[in-house]
Amino acid sequence: MKVRNLVFTKNFCQILQLKTYVVFLVSTSILLQSGFASNQVLIIGGAGGDKSFYDRFWKATSRFHNILVHNYGYDSDQINFLFEDNGEDPTIVDGRSTKRNIENTLNRISHNIGTSDRFILFWVGHASKSEIGLKLNLPGRDLSLLAVSKLINNVSVKEMVLICDFPFSGRVIPLLEGKNRFIVTSCTARERHARSGFSNLFADTLENEPSTIPLVDVFATTQDLVEKWYRNDGSYQSEHPQIGSGGEKASLGDVVSEKQQVVAVGEHRIEKIVKRAREQKKLPDSMAVVLWESDTFDVNEDSSYEHKRRRIVQILNRDGEKFGTVSIPYMRNNDDVTIHHAWTLKKDGKRVNLDRSKITKDLMPPEAIELGMFVDARLQQFTMPEMSEGCIIDYEYSSRARGHLLRGDFWHQIYFQTEVPIKNYQLIVKIPVKKNLQYAVHGRNIKPNIVGTTHARTYTFQIADIPALSKEPLMPAIQDVAYSISLSSLDSWHRLIEWYTTLIREQDQVTPAIEQETKKLLYGAFTQKEKIKRLFYFVANNIKYVAIELGIWAIKPHAASRILEEGYGDCKDKSTLLRTMLAVVGIKSYPVLISAGESRRVVREIPSLSYFNHMILAVETGKNNDLIWLDPTAENCAFGDFPSENQDRWTLVLDLDDNNLGQGQQPYRFLKSPATTADRNLKRIKTEIRVMDDFSVKVSQEITLTGDFNTRIRNRLKHRNNQKFLRDLINLNNRAELTRADTSNLDNMASQLKLWLDWNCADYTFAIGRQFVLNLPWVDLPYAELMTSSQRVNPIFLGKTSTFEENISFSLPLQFQIESLPKDLQIRNQTGVLDVSTSRQKRSASIKRKIQFNNSVIPANQFSEITEILKVASVKENTRVLLNKKTEK
Repeated sequence: MKVRNLVFTKNFCQILQLKTYVVFLVSTSILLQSGFASNQVLIIGGAGGDKSFYDRFWKATSRFHNILVHNYGYDSDQINFLFEDNGEDPTIVDGRSTKRNIENTLNRISHNIGTSDRFILFWVGHASKSEIGLKLNLPGRDLSLLAVSKLINNVSVKEMVLICDFPFSGRVIPLLEGKNRFIVTSCTARERHARSGFSNLFADTLENEPSTIPLVDVFATTQDLVEKWYRNDGSYQSEHPQIGSGGEKASLGDVVSEKQQVVAVGEHRIEKIVKRAREQKKLPDSMAVVLWESDTFDVNEDSSYEHKRRRIVQILNRDGEKFGTVSIPYMRNNDDVTIHHAWTLKKDGKRVNLDRSKITKDLMPPEAIELGMFVDARLQQFTMPEMSEGCIIDYEYSSRARGHLLRGDFWHQIYFQTEVPIKNYQLIVKIPVKKNLQYAVHGRNIKPNIVGTTHARTYTFQIADIPALSKEPLMPAIQDVAYSISLSSLDSWHRLIEWYTTLIREQDQVTPAIEQETKKLLYGAFTQKEKIKRLFYFVANNIKYVAIELGIWAIKPHAASRILEEGYGDCKDKSTLLRTMLAVVGIKSYPVLISAGESRRVVREIPSLSYFNHMILAVETGKNNDLIWLDPTAENCAFGDFPSENQDRWTLVLDLDDNNLGQGQQPYRFLKSPATTADRNLKRIKTEIRVMDDFSVKVSQEITLTGDFNTRIRNRLKHRNNQKFLRDLINLNNRAELTRADTSNLDNMASQLKLWLDWNCADYTFAIGRQFVLNLPWVDLPYAELMTSSQRVNPIFLGKTSTFEENISFSLPLQFQIESLPKDLQIRNQTGVLDVSTSRQKRSASIKRKIQFNNSVIPANQFSEITEILKVASVKENTRVLLNKKTEK
């Protein structure tokens, strides 16, 4: 075993190794492999220079170390591991890979090793040409290849394995080739590139192929992987692995049995978690339990990164099997996905591996299909095999991304709460040491453990016993309530916005065609408001919404001239065209980034574009710095209204004026988008009922819609079966006959929409004993699903403020008289209003009901207040009129 003393001086820490060898009788079969008295290994990781190479060198060398220990039974004292610094696991590193340490180690090995032994060298690093030949780049002074070759030639052994991954590494072969010497290099003697990471691909082969595979076959497989890497990258192959002519039968040693294999560090904890779950007698009251979940992000200087994700889930019933359908998101032409393992551990201990032929690739996300979008986003999908109650599924995959468009920076949103409990979650983020990670944790107060190396800084977040997310009706988007961590390498918004505005600014050039079309549209418009209105309606209604968001165009708008010419575009395109046309007549406007839809959470302390999914426009009015907020994709939204999915949320308003920047002003500002008051979102229904002698009714209704109701129902009437939709709108009895359905002009974008409906229904009034019941045709009570529970965990997301007004009047034939009407009511609280008032004459009456909701989002602690309004409004006595027949005298 190894004993290390850390000796600290003023400027450095040096690791002194005191090696003692303890020989156990039971380990003789490991140390004396295949007739070799002792195997000695030297693993060297050279100077990385930057984080991406440092990570590659560490990954390759540490993996090779672990393969020797876990798969071939090497004792740590047989391995000499020299690296640039202590690496990410100081317990396996013996010292720094300096010129002096390498020379001393090779001299010691040549002195102690015997002629019947095996020597293995695994060298990964940089190299450069010089006047004296090839120099191997190390921390401090470099070491020439000639000097290294002389030291290696002094090592006299039965078998030698040399694996070299550095530029021009093919020069090793003529210097060291010989009988029983297996030599492989990452490239030829003339090739300086090592982009594919030959040594890591070599380690991949050792891990994925049977441990008994000959090294010659390992090389051949790795050679194929290098070719495949360049094909996938789409670049010219600039490195060609080489193999020497000797050592065809060489190996790394005898493979240890599965029972002897050492479990990798970190797996012990996971094994214990899985074992404990399998042994528990009483299963949790849930469809499933996530036993382990982890995300690892390894980010390089150029913002390329690898995201590795592992999830282990215990399935407790059939409903829980949905966790076995795995979707892996990736970006086409940018991300490379690798599925490392996927298996089901059945209750009897049998492990069933995923049949990889059943993995479906290149799937379009359902959301993109639904919206008709052309995007690079794709999914790989598979279903875990042979799931059943009590089984455990375990899968791990990684995705290598070429990086963000803002080169050198990184941002991401991670959510780690779901509808079932999570026992253990771990997030690891490794970034270049030159960068600082900005982070914000939502839901739990956790701090990361931070460890630094020469080129990288690693942040590890760990959390246990995450409760299941309460799923409730009308709850906010999962992204707004689930535990999450926001990450960014940017320390301010300024650089991000400065870069992004350059993408937008060059697309708003005024061309003669744009100028001509603008003047044509504004002929006869004299006020600024009228000009804005006309241009808004033109872009909203005449430029078709088509989202082609491939490559850079996912965030960059097309040129305004192209949008006008082709007649279509996405939200960025339509906003750019409208902004350009407004500029023709001197009206200033600002692009606005916004999170539209249900999710509205923006962490303003953490700079990132990942919060935003939509672009709209804010237009200056010239009065008191007021802005008119316009969404050019809302083709059925009246000017002056604002779509509810854009309201009351933080937005990023961008200023593209270079003059303002020259005056020291920020190119952006955070503003809350406006929220419409409840009286602006109105659904008013005036209903007149005539009760006939035969108990039938004849009904006339006039419906007035404003605000969001106007926008949505106008849109539905333009694109749906009007009869069916209108019946659903007023909750019309199936027995009723709709005899009239008229609307105001759907194409005239007025601030209100009118509907006129007439319908008849036989036997509408019915008898209960001596009484007769006239059910009032109230429209379905809004948000009635809230009454299904008595308590609340999450806020209530209504989506908009709103007012529902209904005025029902009825008249009776001579044979009937009114026995009882709904009671007058009035409830006013923080969430809204319920007003019911009645008036009656001899054979007629009217009932007015107003329900108003004052906030689009209601805190959970006000749940009882909103349900009070709903419950009182739904009481049977408040929804019907009781009649009786006049008795004849």
